[in-house]
Amino acid sequence: MSDAKFRPSITEVKTQIVKDLNLAGISFELEENLPESYNDLLKQVSSLVESIYRFDSLKLKQWFYNIDIPEKMLVDIYSKIDFHSDLADLIIRRTELKIITRHHYSNKDDGKKLL
Repeated sequence: MSDAKFRPSITEVKTQIVKDLNLAGISFELEENLPESYNDLLKQVSSLVESIYRFDSLKLKQWFYNIDIPEKMLVDIYSKIDFHSDLADLIIRRTELKIITRHHYSNKDDGKKLL
């Protein structure tokens, strides 16, 4: 599969989001019913962002750091009234980019891994 056409699945994105949440010290497990579409995932992440924002904003900031969301983007989003959905969209997009980047560089390896 060509890198230019690679797009992570919803399942891959959600799995990576859970890994990044755990790295930020936020306990979250995959639900049995994985989202089937981007909109399903957006609703789940938006609800999660809203909950974490209310109860532990420091861990939320750690999560943003783990997925490399620039401060400038956060300032722009937080200025909106209903920022949870926009923030969830940004989280999903940055997570997709992280997966795509990892895929791209793992394919450049050509099987030559250092021991």
